[in-house]
Amino acid sequence: RIHISKAALDCLNGDYEVEEGHGKDRNDFLRRHNIETFLIKQPEESLLTLPEDIMRDSTNQSDHRTSNTSFTEGTWSPELPFHNIVGKQN
Repeated sequence: RIHISKAALDCLNGDYEVEEGHGKDRNDFLRRHNIETFLIKQPEESLLTLPEDIMRDSTNQSDHRTSNTSFTEGTWSPELPFHNIVGKQN
C-alpha cells in the first residue's frame, strides 16, 4: 500500500479508494505539522483485468498480421549532435 498526504490525495481527484493512514501516530514531523495521511487501498482483482471489448480488439488485430512481411536491411548511423563543429580547428 502507498502512504500519501491529504495534499496528494486531493490531487488524485477521487480515482483511488483510501483509508486513514494514521501517520501522525507514528511520525513526529507529521504530528507537529498536523499532516493528515492516507493509505491507498489495493485495487480488487477484477479491476486489474482489461475489459472484454479491449481484449477482443487486441486478438482481432493479431489475426490480421501477414506472414509475408519483408525487411530491407540498410545502413544506419545515429544522429551525432554538433558533429559538424566537433574537431574543427579555429
